[in-house]
This record gives sequence, structure tokens and C-alpha cells, in this order.
Amino acid sequence: MKIKDILKWGIAIIISVVLVYILLAETDVNKIIETIRNVNLFYLGLFLLFYFLLMVLRSVRFRKVLGNKLSLNQLLPIVLFQNLLLNVIPFRIGELSYIYYVKKIGKQSYHKGISTLIITKVFDLAILITLFIIAVISLGKERLPEFANFIPFLIFFLVLMFSVLLLLIYPQKLLLSLATKLEKFILTKTNKFNFITGNLKKLIKAFEDFKSPSLLINTLILSILISVLGFSGFYFAIVSLGFYLPIAVLIIGSTFSVLANLLPVNGVAGLGIVEGIWALVLTLFGYSLEEAIVLGFSLHIIQLVAIIIM
Repeated sequence: MKIKDILKWGIAIIISVVLVYILLAETDVNKIIETIRNVNLFYLGLFLLFYFLLMVLRSVRFRKVLGNKLSLNQLLPIVLFQNLLLNVIPFRIGELSYIYYVKKIGKQSYHKGISTLIITKVFDLAILITLFIIAVISLGKERLPEFANFIPFLIFFLVLMFSVLLLLIYPQKLLLSLATKLEKFILTKTNKFNFITGNLKKLIKAFEDFKSPSLLINTLILSILISVLGFSGFYFAIVSLGFYLPIAVLIIGSTFSVLANLLPVNGVAGLGIVEGIWALVLTLFGYSLEEAIVLGFSLHIIQLVAIIIM
């Protein structure tokens, strides 16, 4: 293991240990154990079913954006393994496993893997941000001030994402021309950047397939269904633990959890980060700190167990 890898893991472990210690100091660990022990098996089963269907649908979407070059039997293990690494390894390094295995198993280029991963992530984030804005507005004036400040930033982020995406998909001749000019300019200085500019051109070309409106529409529809399955499974997981959260609260908490995972610094398996986010959000909605921490840890534990089982 390289020094930088040891450093990354060291930072992630320290973050998790510190945050978990702080949060557990505010509650009784036995309450978390008791909550998990008394889990409702029926609703837990529904959560596992919806979670598995979510993974299947993600595999179907990847198959679609890859032009049906890989079978569902090939993609499902890739998606399950990516999901495991994504939730266990810090700094979202697990995302790279999809690109690697699409190349290794599906014989698709790294550029194709990167482009399809970017497309699906943009759609997922766009739907999540849209639902967050709707959820905040639906809360009314009583709760709006606490979350309304995030809306302008999220709208800006949404517009920026789609602007970059449309730029990659449609004016490709312009981008390729700029890449060629950049390459010629750099080559007068050094040959080292030839590799970078060459791969940049290949990555731009990999987005060419998404010029098809039908492919983009199908990807959007599948992404919406994935979000519905994800939130439904999440809801059943919470109910199985004996808690109830309004849909708006669930969406807001989930949005902050996802955005927290995008941070460059994260804990091991998200431990401490996920629980801290849920504690912060739920206390703003009037839940006690102890109740919020118990739900956060219990929910995160059954999620990790489900991911490992899958």
C-alpha cells in the first residue's frame, strides 16, 4: 500500500472514530442494539426486496446507456460490487470499479465507462435536487427558512451540471477543435500532455451516443423509477425500525446524505458522517437528538448489512 493510500485511510478512520464517539456520547448504545433487535421483519423484507430491485434497475439503465453491449447477468454483479465499494471505501473510490469492470468484462473503453457513469450520476443528482426543492416548498413557511438558503445553490449546481452535460453531448466539433488546438499548443512545450489531450478527445467522442433524444428520455424515465424504488425502500427501512418520517423529511435527509458523500473527505463506510447528517436534519424537525442518533445508526447498520448481503 502506498503512503498516500495509508494517509487516506488514516484520515477516514480518524474522521469516523471522532464523529462516532461524539454521537454515541449523546445516546445509549443499548437503545441502538434494542432498535435493531426489534426490527419488523416484514418491513425489513420489503426494504431488502426494493433494494434488490433498485440494483436490478440500475443494471438495466447501465445496459441501456452502454448500448446493450453487456448482458444483465454481466452488469448486475458489477453494480452490486460497485455499490459495496462505494459504501465501504472512503473518498468515493468505489465508483472507479464500474469503469474498470466495464472495460475488463464488457470490453468497453474506459472513456465509455466514464461517460455513462457521468450521465447516470447527473440524472440521479438532478432528480434528487428537484425532489429536495419540492419537499422544501411543500413544508410551508414554518420550515422554509431553515432550508430555503440551500435552494439557490442547488439550482445553480443543477444548471451547471446540465450545461456541462449538454456541452459534452452536442457541440462536440467545437470541443474537439479546441482540444486539437490545445494539443498543438502544448506539444510545442512538451510531449507529456499528448496522452492527456488524446484521451480528452476520446472521452468527448464517448458522449456522442447520447445525442439520441430517445436514449436520453429512456435514461430519464429509468432514473425516475430508480429514485422511486430508492425512496420506497428507504421508507420501509425506517418503518421497520419503528420510526416514521414524513416523505418531505425523508427526501431532505437523503439529499444532505448524498451531498455529504460528495465531500472530498469522508469516513470509512460513511460512519459518523451519515449519522451526523441525519441527527442534524431530524433535530431541526423537532426530533430529540437521542432519537435522531438512534435512527441514524440503526438505519445505517441495516443498510450496510443489506449491501454486504447483496
